[in-house]
Amino acid sequence: MYYYPYGEIHTNNGADVTRYKFTGQEYDAETGLYYYNARYYDPKLARFITADTIVPDFTDPQTLNRYSYCTNNPINLIDPTGHFSFGKFLKSFISGIAGGAAFVLSGGNPVIAGIVAGVVSGAMTGKIENVFIGAVTGGILGGVGGAVYSTFGNVGAYSMLGAGAAYSVTTEGLDGLAYFAGGVMGGYIGATATPYVQNGVGGYGFKTNNDVIETLAKENRYQEAIDFASKRYYLSNGEWAPNDPAFANDPGLIAYTDMTTGQVKYGPLAFSEKSLLQATGYHEGVHVSQFESKQVIWDYSLPDPIVNRYSLEVNACRQTINNAWKLNLTKSVIQQQIDYYNYNAKMGGLPLW
Repeated sequence: MYYYPYGEIHTNNGADVTRYKFTGQEYDAETGLYYYNARYYDPKLARFITADTIVPDFTDPQTLNRYSYCTNNPINLIDPTGHFSFGKFLKSFISGIAGGAAFVLSGGNPVIAGIVAGVVSGAMTGKIENVFIGAVTGGILGGVGGAVYSTFGNVGAYSMLGAGAAYSVTTEGLDGLAYFAGGVMGGYIGATATPYVQNGVGGYGFKTNNDVIETLAKENRYQEAIDFASKRYYLSNGEWAPNDPAFANDPGLIAYTDMTTGQVKYGPLAFSEKSLLQATGYHEGVHVSQFESKQVIWDYSLPDPIVNRYSLEVNACRQTINNAWKLNLTKSVIQQQIDYYNYNAKMGGLPLW
């Protein structure tokens, strides 16, 4: 059986054995209408016979015609319910995958992730102006989302997800919630799958970044593990220095930054727990930034540094904790940073976490 673009039967060479025809919808031969669950559709008129109860996308003028079929684009879109646009769901899903992948590849930059997702979404409409609009909107939303998470942590992230879901339901009903869920699901898949692909192509096997670091450490390839972590998580690179006297003098020392040279030194404990290397690398990277920006004049020959050492440690801990989401830190490692934060805060007379 062959159809015209809007569902009217073009050729029927076989026996008419089913009522379910164009896009799998039930056809009523007496009225010539299709039943699309929410309302009836006339393929000759290429119109629904009743208006849509929601406006699927108020930014798209085509959706303002509440009688039209698939925004007058039946070649690329289908409408399984009389409301829902599978093409729009697919667009949200693919945009989410692109945004999730960009988030990982940019080292956890939510603005870049938002811009990429917006560009992909705009490009799928086939209109160049929507590419620009998508990039700007995506970048703004990504920046806002990143700022909210950095400030409020998981509570902020869950609140934004809830607000997005509520807005989707309010503007587009349950179909809108499905589109929103498609974007979230795509983002999760994109962010989760990207490291596997990246590491597989890079010759490390289809593994997570943490698993690659763990494998390299088991093979005593510690410097390579440090180099790998610095690239994947955009950390300051450092030196594997297990024989450095500092680690012998302080058995609990994980790593340190030589504030006279800005060089990070890693000891054996850096590989003692999963994701500890990432947390330590980020933490020491803050000290490297302090060194490079001339914030610190640190003289190890004195009994106590010229600057408030505790405030510097508190700052490094806070930044590491706030970026735990993109470093993929375990709960125990995050708690370790919090404990170290509180120790330095107490010693320096600063507010506790």
